[in-house]
Amino acid sequence: MGASSVTTPARVGRAVPGGPLPGGNVEVAIAAGIARHAIPLTPVVALGGLALGGFEGLYSAVAGLAIVVANVAAAARISKWAASISPGALYGAALGGYVARLGVITGVVFLLRDVVDITALGLSIVVSQLTLLIWEVRSLASHMPGTLNAGASR
Repeated sequence: MGASSVTTPARVGRAVPGGPLPGGNVEVAIAAGIARHAIPLTPVVALGGLALGGFEGLYSAVAGLAIVVANVAAAARISKWAASISPGALYGAALGGYVARLGVITGVVFLLRDVVDITALGLSIVVSQLTLLIWEVRSLASHMPGTLNAGASR
């Protein structure tokens, strides 16, 4: 199946039946969708952090959510930049960017270890990342007939 037979969801780009994916905008649109989903998730994360570790847990959990959103935004920017160069650059940037972003996250956690509740921060990063990714995939799938949501009407 070639790129000419792909229909993009209206949220990601202009849906053009049989048209190609809009170049370079998909990654940024998905990151923006994840950031939009993070807004209503923030109070839930904050309350979870408050329950885990008081006020230190609250700001630690919110910091974890901010780290997740920044990580997704960085991944989108790196992917958009590399995709404009070549497929090989995209593959290299995806792997190298992943390793580099994990290193940055590890460094940030290491620097914050004395001023945050590590349990709240760590749980927030893991749970927020999974929740936001699942939420965004479900949101995108709801705009794509015949994909993951095919059985949703049953």
